[in-house]
Amino acid sequence: MASRALSALLLAALACDVAYAKFGRHSFPEDFIFGTGSAAYQYEGAYKEGGKGPSVCDTFSHIPGKIKNNDTGDVAVDFYHRYKEDVKLLKDMNMDAFRFSIAWTRILPRFELVVPFGGCFDTSLGLGGRFAASSPWRMLCRWDLGAATEAVQP
Repeated sequence: MASRALSALLLAALACDVAYAKFGRHSFPEDFIFGTGSAAYQYEGAYKEGGKGPSVCDTFSHIPGKIKNNDTGDVAVDFYHRYKEDVKLLKDMNMDAFRFSIAWTRILPRFELVVPFGGCFDTSLGLGGRFAASSPWRMLCRWDLGAATEAVQP
């Protein structure tokens, strides 16, 4: 799914470049960074893998009737398993950078145990990004906190 979406974007960009030949990458300063980004919940999938704990979005989306078609982010676009293919697509698209978010629950699975920053997934993705000549820019998904945080009272 992700590879089809990225391929469609690449084709659209190529079509636009032909239609508007005066506007392209050369229209920007030489040091301009072209990149793309993702959001953990909508992108990662693998919601019960790699030590990941439940997030508020996982919990909410599993309540029947709360989300249209009872869709969840359990698989999403499966970036967790397909990141090598997707990073290769970024290289093929000539992207300079990739900003990806990591679910809080991959780092604080139960909001008590600290896992090394992003665990193996983050490390592999960072290396995959470098191997693909893209600069990986990590961030924590700012709104998808661990489900345990809802139990914490101020």
